[in-house]
Amino acid sequence: MRTLTPLLALGLTSLAVHSTFNARGASPEEGQNPADHLPPHITRVTWFGERADFSHDGKRILFVEKTFGDVYEVEIATRIVRALTHHYPHSGYTRALYLANGDIVLSGPEHLDPKKPGDARTQCWLYVLDKRLTKPAVPLGSKCSEGPAVSRKRLHLAWTHVSAEPVGLPHGLCIVTAAANGLARCWGRF
Repeated sequence: MRTLTPLLALGLTSLAVHSTFNARGASPEEGQNPADHLPPHITRVTWFGERADFSHDGKRILFVEKTFGDVYEVEIATRIVRALTHHYPHSGYTRALYLANGDIVLSGPEHLDPKKPGDARTQCWLYVLDKRLTKPAVPLGSKCSEGPAVSRKRLHLAWTHVSAEPVGLPHGLCIVTAAANGLARCWGRF
């Protein structure tokens, strides 16, 4: 007999990925919202959010409110949501991931032109937000064409560059060691 692992759904955009069936396996009736008929192994955590990342201890979820939005964290046990990037001005973020030391790596544009959001999406920069949340995120000085990947055990992250990068920056995959003071040591480009 197969056992279902409990799932936590973050916001409405995540729900469609998990299931559209109720506990008996039947689809909701026409016109009903599948989110109103979740199976027992799925729990809604918030009513908004995307690009979720679990904390290393599994007790919190980091997420962006929307593309080019603020970054939030929800404590799973209490469902308490707290804003992490409201204390400084920015143009919004597309990704937020926990680093091994609890700091947060962010990806987002320097400026956002609402008439050309696609340009901003491919021109995101990397930042590190100190876990104490006492100051703005510190730029790492490199663009990130798509979502970065972080190590769960070391302060390493990887991301890709596209051909639209400024002269002098290599294309391809870059792997660095990150620090909250904005210093990054690149130890490999592929």
